[in-house]
Amino acid sequence: MKWAETIRVLCSLRSTDDFKEELVIHLREFCEAKGIKNIAIMLQSAYEHDLLVALFWNKKDQPARTLEGVFIADYLKQFGSVNHSVWTVVSEMSGKSCRQKKQKKS
Repeated sequence: MKWAETIRVLCSLRSTDDFKEELVIHLREFCEAKGIKNIAIMLQSAYEHDLLVALFWNKKDQPARTLEGVFIADYLKQFGSVNHSVWTVVSEMSGKSCRQKKQKKS
């Protein structure tokens, strides 16, 4: 089953620059976790003090908070308010499947 675990930290006035590098070091440790397909770190485009970590999983387990996600959430709590949630994949598209197909002329 494919699912995503997101951990979002809302930093009041503190810059994410203070902890992004250390966060990347921690996340590299999780790249070898069984079932992890991808890890992304994202900044809110209009307000760069908000940061989101997304862990993309493909495992037989039911979607749930993982030890890796809980560790990240606990680490980020020192920088602001944290929201930790789990999302299941309903539909997935990539590459050519995302492009609009041209209709044949009759």
